[in-house]
Amino acid sequence: MSAVAPERVAFFDVDGTLVSRNIWKGVVAYPGISRMSRYRFYTRALPGMLGYLSKRIPEDSFRDDFIRQMAGLFTGWSQAAVLDLFAWVVNGYMSGFYREDVVARLREHLENGDQVVLVSNMFQEGIQAFADYLGADTAIGTRLTYRDGICQGRVVGESCAGPRKVDFIHEYLTERRFAVQLADCYAYADSVSDQHLLGAVGQPTAVYPDAGLRTLAQERGWAILPMPAS
Repeated sequence: MSAVAPERVAFFDVDGTLVSRNIWKGVVAYPGISRMSRYRFYTRALPGMLGYLSKRIPEDSFRDDFIRQMAGLFTGWSQAAVLDLFAWVVNGYMSGFYREDVVARLREHLENGDQVVLVSNMFQEGIQAFADYLGADTAIGTRLTYRDGICQGRVVGESCAGPRKVDFIHEYLTERRFAVQLADCYAYADSVSDQHLLGAVGQPTAVYPDAGLRTLAQERGWAILPMPAS
C-alpha cells in the first residue's frame, strides 16, 4: 500500500461483486477440510439457513451467525494453513469466475490514483488473498481469533457484515488518520444487504444487483453495472 494518504477510496465487496462463484462454497469444498467437519458445519448452520430462507431470520443476523459457524471449521488450524486454504480458493476454485468488467473498474481506480480496498464479511485472510491477487491496496474483513498462532475457531468482536461494514470502514480510516470524506469515495456491491455501504459514499454502484438492490438503486439513482438494457 502506498505511504501517501489517498484523496479518494474505492470500496469493493467481493462475493457476487468481483466474483460470480460463491466463495463460502469454495471454503467448504477445500480438500483439506474433512467430510466430518463439513457435516458438523452444515448441521450447525442449517437452522439459520432455513430461518433465513423462510424469512424468519433477518439477512444480517443470518450472515453473522453463518460466519461464526464457519469460523469453527478452522479450530486448531495454524494461520499458515488458513492462508493455504484461501490461496486455493483465490487461485484455483475461483479461476474463470472473476467478473472481468468489475475487475477492470477496480484497475481503473488504481490507475486514477484512488486507493482500492476490498471489504467483506469473509475472513481477513481470505479477503486479503483476493486483494493481493487483484492488486488492490488492502482489505477489510472479519477477523479470526488466534492464540500462539493457532486458530481458536471464533471471530474477534463483530463480523464485517451488513451495516457494520460502514463501522469497519470508519475504523480503518481513523486508524490510518486518512482525511478522506466518504462523500468523495466509491463503493461497489451486489446485494441489498450492502445498502448501508453503498449509501455511505458519494459514488455508489450496484454491481450485478439482486432484485432488492436493483429496485433500491433505481429509486435512489445509483449507478448500475452492467448498465441496464434500455
